[in-house]
Amino acid sequence: MHRHGKKYLATNFRFEQKSEKLDIRKFNKLNPFSANGLREVARMVKDLPKIDLIFYANPSFFEYVFIAFLKVFTWKRVKIALFDLILKYPGSTRLETYIAFVKGFFLRRFDCIFVIHRDTTGYEEHYGLRREKFHYIPFKANNYFRRDDYEIKDEGFVLSLGGSQRDYETLCQAAEGQDWPVVIVCRDDSRARHNALLPHRFPGNVKHISDFVDAEHWNRLLSSCTLVVVPIREEAIQPAGISVYLEAMIYRKACIVTKGASSVGIIDRNNRAIQVPPRDSEALREAIESLWRDPALRQQYADAGHSYATGLKDDNRMRSDILNALESLG
Repeated sequence: MHRHGKKYLATNFRFEQKSEKLDIRKFNKLNPFSANGLREVARMVKDLPKIDLIFYANPSFFEYVFIAFLKVFTWKRVKIALFDLILKYPGSTRLETYIAFVKGFFLRRFDCIFVIHRDTTGYEEHYGLRREKFHYIPFKANNYFRRDDYEIKDEGFVLSLGGSQRDYETLCQAAEGQDWPVVIVCRDDSRARHNALLPHRFPGNVKHISDFVDAEHWNRLLSSCTLVVVPIREEAIQPAGISVYLEAMIYRKACIVTKGASSVGIIDRNNRAIQVPPRDSEALREAIESLWRDPALRQQYADAGHSYATGLKDDNRMRSDILNALESLG
């Protein structure tokens, strides 16, 4: 117990709210290979006798291994939690399997892992993590405060954006020979950086924007398209595309999303979006056709999605949810 009866929370996360239960102390990146990072490591070790709870968002491999060791050194007195941890499908090679085992070994030391997706079966299966370790924190639309900055219109094209775990190959197969134009926004380097699947040849009705798109252009595309498709690779076990479909919903755009970790338990209810099986170009084509040809159906999904996305509110709501969960954990 720290000063004023509050528990000492060491974190790299910026909380706007005050806590009646936690004395929040901000730490920067823990990194033994830089002077500033090493100072933060030393500071955390020095404060360890006073620390009750450690919470790190988007941690590096060193950070969550180091924090896991701290829990062992304190005989499990310190509680530890993570947020926005991205775990990829490990693949089938011996090295990838070994790396997944090592990561899982350290992650099992944590008391709680906050995630923005409900379907954690991939994390459980490939990293040996128990379901009860996960705590769902709903994400939010990054453009929540910009929802009135752009005119909502329909300029007659299907839009698909983003790079993380995208399956644009299946989308292009679905679009082949159709009369609806498609715009894909995905940088070429996303193949290597974000495991995006891009075709070697794009159909004539598909425009691929491979250059950097700034926030202004991004929002204008979202606010002027007919509908949005978020195609995700079949092997993706981490959340991918959630921010894109929430941003589209803010602009009242009907969405089609690949069924998987990013959709199950989140948008598979109340007509928030249409789900299609992964790698199924025929199902994707039929879903696009149904929304493209039927404005009333498209509006139905657009309204339901908009209600859901606006109900999630902004970044402050998400931070408040995290803080409330940490207070309960501490």
